Order: sequence, then structure tokens, then C-alpha cells
Amino acid sequence: VVPITGAFPPMSDKFVADLVAVSETTDKPICVVWGSPSGTEDAYRVALLGSQLPVFRTFGNCVGAIRAYLDYHAFADRIDDLLDPPAGPVRMPAPGAVLNEVASKALLAGYGVPLTRDVLCADADDAVAAAAGFSGPVVLKAVSAAITHKSDLGLVRLGVAGEAAVRETVADFERIVAGQPGAGYEGTLVCEPLSGGVETVVGIATDAVFGPVVMFGLGGVAVEVYRDATFRVPPFSRAEAHRMIAEVRGFPLLTGHRGAPPADLEALVDAVMAVQRLAQDGAVTELDINPLVALPDRVVALDALARGVRDA
Repeated sequence: VVPITGAFPPMSDKFVADLVAVSETTDKPICVVWGSPSGTEDAYRVALLGSQLPVFRTFGNCVGAIRAYLDYHAFADRIDDLLDPPAGPVRMPAPGAVLNEVASKALLAGYGVPLTRDVLCADADDAVAAAAGFSGPVVLKAVSAAITHKSDLGLVRLGVAGEAAVRETVADFERIVAGQPGAGYEGTLVCEPLSGGVETVVGIATDAVFGPVVMFGLGGVAVEVYRDATFRVPPFSRAEAHRMIAEVRGFPLLTGHRGAPPADLEALVDAVMAVQRLAQDGAVTELDINPLVALPDRVVALDALARGVRDA
């Protein structure tokens, strides 16, 4: 900590020039407290603020920042004890690769995020056979990594029942995907239906300043309308994940709004922490789990899309 309480040029100009020069030769943090009340000096406005040195106007702010710095690194040293490692071998995506829903869900499964029971089918015959293995109507989805918003194109169908309906839906999917430039049809996903709960969204984005950040909000098709989301920079604790969830305006929906059963908040925190671990591991640059349905006894990821950042 270097206090400069008297800004008397040219002595302070030379002193600041020396500080900036020496800071470029070391990784030791150097904090400067500029004590001049005016703050109009070139040594402050040009040399210090134009450098990479952290500059403070009061000792109190400087000490508070150093405390936060030390606390952060002490916490970061313990992060591996707070985040569960992947449950098993995880196949990381190739750099820049966009994963379809099947591959994205496989990545999430390795990190312990609960999923729906899905069957990937190559053609209509396989889809009919898979649907017969479920009790009652099923959900059908077209699989294509090039299409990020399937529901906008009618590529998600709920309550499909019977062989004729399954075959007709698969034919529709193939026709719609064929009409999308650059999109390839990668099969049909037959999924178990799921009703009730609150649709949330959990994801990873890359911030220009902070790097990977974890996002939580209310999800579903209206996520871009309500924009009810909050963000955290890893690493953070379960307590911080709880605070993150409670920050969204729609939080009352998760606590039992108007007689509805409350969601399992601990399971929701588990999912946020799993996504944080995925962000910490540098597996993806982008991740969108939408919706992640919060039920009274669990959470379930209904859909997911990821973009890879590096090889395994």
C-alpha cells in the first residue's frame, strides 16, 4: 500500500512514474492511495488512472478492497471442497462446437443435473417403438444443433399419442428442419411428459470483464419477455446460490404462491452449484438449461443447449 499524501510536482510525477514502471515488473499487488483532495493533478488523472494500478482516494476504501481481495482468494482456495466433482467420466465438447440437446444433456448428466427420460430415435419406426415404452402421451422434439429455439418452429410437440400421431409428427419435423438453411435433422427425441412445477432457467455466459458467469432466472418460453434473471461470478457458496435465487422478482412462485406447493429449493441450489462447477471446469462458453422445472421434491432439466470452449 503506497500512500501519496502530498501531491507536489515534479516529485510526485517522478514517484508515480516509478510506481507504474515497477508494477510492470512484478505480480505483487500494489495499491495507491492518492491523498490530494483536488484530484486534478496529471500524476493522478493521467499517469495513475491510465495505468493498471488500483488507485483509491481514502485509506478506508483501500483497506476494504484489500480485505475483499484476500477473502476472495481464501474462498477460492476452498472451492474444490464446496463443489462436487463430475459423477463420472465427462466427454467435453470440441472448441466452439454447438451441442444438440442430446449431447448437452449428456454433459449435464455427468455433473449430476437431473434430466427427463429421453430416447433418441433415428426414424419414425424407432419413434413409434420408443413411444410405446411410455405410459400415455409423450413429448416429441426434433434434434438439430443448428436450431436453438425449437419451439418457435413447431419442433416441440406435447401430448402426442398413438402410432399415427407419432409418424405424422416425425414427418412434420423432417419437413420443417429441411427448410432451415444449414440445419441437419439428427433424429427425434421421445421424452417423458412432465407437468406442474415452476419453469426456471440456469446457464453460463461469458462476460468480457469477469469471464464465465452463472445465470439464474424464471424460464420457459417467456424468459426473454420477463428478463427476470440474476448473475454471479464463480466461485460462490451454497448460501450465495440461495441469495441468487431469492433475488429474482418471481421468487414467490418458488415458495408456494396462492396455495401452490413450494419448490424444492435445495434441489434448485444443487443444480446451480453443478452448473457453477461446469463453469469452473471451463467445459463450455455458453449453456442454457431452459426450462429447468422446479418441483416440490426435485428439479428436472427438460431442455439444454451448450457451446464448447476446449477439448477434454
